Amino acid sequence: MVNPAVLSALSTAYGKPGGDMLHEVTEAYQGALISQASGISSPRSSQAGSVYPQAHATATPQSGPVNQTILDTQGNVLQPANTPSGFPSNAARVNYTTTNGTIILTIP
Repeated sequence: MVNPAVLSALSTAYGKPGGDMLHEVTEAYQGALISQASGISSPRSSQAGSVYPQAHATATPQSGPVNQTILDTQGNVLQPANTPSGFPSNAARVNYTTTNGTIILTIP
């Protein structure tokens, strides 16, 4: 899934407008090339045998890093959990930010 608003906020925060949409497109293209060469469709990125890590590494680089902060209802920062989702049971919100603190996405 590609979210143009989030990608725009990310690219703009790092001064590289359009850079992250380019990353997503080239990442998909690289994944297709890898799967085509092997003759085997790739499973989801979180599953064994996925071509995602290789496609991500060979795609045009992202404009910059993204940080994830998990918060409870009081706004306390939580550590990722050893659960299938990686979120602790008391997680209430997740912020995705750039290194300069620009919030590019909040869920919910």
